[in-house]
Amino acid sequence: QCHFTRWIAHSYSNPAGKMILLNGNETGSLLVHYCLSALESEGTMPAQPYVAKTIVTTDLIANIAKAHKIPCYQTLTGFKYIAAVIREHEGKANFIVGGEESYGYMRSEFVRDKDAITAALMIAEMATWAKQEHGSVYAYLQWIHENYGHFREHLVSVKKEGSKGKAAIQAMMQEYRSTPPEALGGIDVAYMDDYSTSLRRFRDGRTENIDFEKSNVLQFRLEDGSLVTARPSGTEPKIKFYFSVRADGEGGYESQKTVAKSKIAALQKDLIDG
Repeated sequence: QCHFTRWIAHSYSNPAGKMILLNGNETGSLLVHYCLSALESEGTMPAQPYVAKTIVTTDLIANIAKAHKIPCYQTLTGFKYIAAVIREHEGKANFIVGGEESYGYMRSEFVRDKDAITAALMIAEMATWAKQEHGSVYAYLQWIHENYGHFREHLVSVKKEGSKGKAAIQAMMQEYRSTPPEALGGIDVAYMDDYSTSLRRFRDGRTENIDFEKSNVLQFRLEDGSLVTARPSGTEPKIKFYFSVRADGEGGYESQKTVAKSKIAALQKDLIDG
């Protein structure tokens, strides 16, 4: 599936004639918007529709769903959690499309796991439609950003091998929990979600419960809406940091991309490098 989505991304160039590699968040956003829009335009949207994504996948998908007045359920990382949402709503609502940032997608609830075959077919259909209606997949993505929010994401993996590495990762997570950053990249942290305790901790000391299974994950929501996630890998000797920012504002599309990259670099410097 990953190779196919990369091929689709390279199939159409941007206005400058350069090939653009779409990441999993961008491809997923395109797929979700296309599926919802196509069902609505054809009048074939089932009753009680919904989409689903993981907590480390772009909020752009949630924005798209909200604009279409469709619920977007968020889960922990892994398709087993999306499958659990489908099971919970079985017979009461209809899963349309969803996925995660690592190029994993699912269309309809038949397979109930990341489904490369169906997703590849839908992405090919989407790419053909985008070429006809917008001139390219990249132009379609730009249109989505302009209408639903210019989100940008970046993943940083820090490898720490062996028993010492495992202990170092545990120490990093403990430090973030005990002394969470008050600001990142010059922007105040509004609250921290600690999925190991199912608690949201606000700057003023207030707490509230979050309805998720317990997991060793921390998320920092900034006052400007940016989101930073720290999550030790469950299969590899590394800790992963997911960065998501918005770059709406003045300037053209490419200028906004540059602003977003600068914001991500500042967040990474404060949380990891600093």
